Amino acid sequence: MELSVCPKGRPMKYRHYIEILEDERIYTPATIVDHGIAHGLFPIDLKESAGQSLRLKIRHALSRLSLNRGFPRIGDGLVFVDGQAPSRGWYGFRWKSTL
Repeated sequence: MELSVCPKGRPMKYRHYIEILEDERIYTPATIVDHGIAHGLFPIDLKESAGQSLRLKIRHALSRLSLNRGFPRIGDGLVFVDGQAPSRGWYGFRWKSTL
């Protein structure tokens, strides 16, 4: 896995999660991780506590990325996940623009 470098010189660990996003679909950090899991990018079994911790860590990193890169606070739309309140999300092309 090749690491890219963001403008501040730090490698972007989760680039491979963002690269596979569809441009016209709306994603939240949680749905990006779920999308990566569906594509076999997640390295640890989710049933283990280490897997749950890594999933949360990636979600937090992606949340910080959206905040630090100035994504609109209202989002591009809402994402509905069963059993959860609707949450704001952004189009895949906006996530890809951070690479």
